[in-house]
Amino acid sequence: MPQRSLFSRLGHEGCLTAVRAMLAASLALAIALTPHLFLRGLVGSLGMYAVTDGVFAALSRPRNAELSARFEGALSLVLGSAIMLGSDSQQSLLTLFCVRNVLAASGDLLLAWRTGGRGWIKPRAPAACLAYAALGLGALAVLLLFARAGNEGALDLDAYLAGQLALWAALMGAHALRITLRPASGGEAYVIGPRRTWG
Repeated sequence: MPQRSLFSRLGHEGCLTAVRAMLAASLALAIALTPHLFLRGLVGSLGMYAVTDGVFAALSRPRNAELSARFEGALSLVLGSAIMLGSDSQQSLLTLFCVRNVLAASGDLLLAWRTGGRGWIKPRAPAACLAYAALGLGALAVLLLFARAGNEGALDLDAYLAGQLALWAALMGAHALRITLRPASGGEAYVIGPRRTWG
């Protein structure tokens, strides 16, 4: 039996989802471990992360979700570029990054819902970890938006951003592992179409 490459064993979607998880984990570690970090110094990093994650998200989508994948990729490209070029203040940087995260989480949540049927949020659903990652990222981004609007000094922003990205990375890594270990017939991790119920 011929040796299969790591890419073949993990599958297209599993590999790209794992890359998204590693990208978020790397940025979370960089933020957490860099001493005397100023938020303004993160403009390039957060912008490039938004662009790169959006591209990998678009590429990792199943074939029958290409339209939404292109839209998500284009949106991340626009918002990531806006973060890098148009963030003239800490408030605008955080607002753009949080809006981008809410939109990215919405796309992932929609994909999880379309693939899982009535039981899309249950732990055994095929995209449950993706749903949990999207819910966590979206909720934390919205909380940050409200906290920043209400009290300028309420949060340790470095720790908050690092925690947000670390949670996202952990759940996306779990999703990559799940779709790698539990492929559906035909080579796709899961199929978008008539929604199914997973018990």
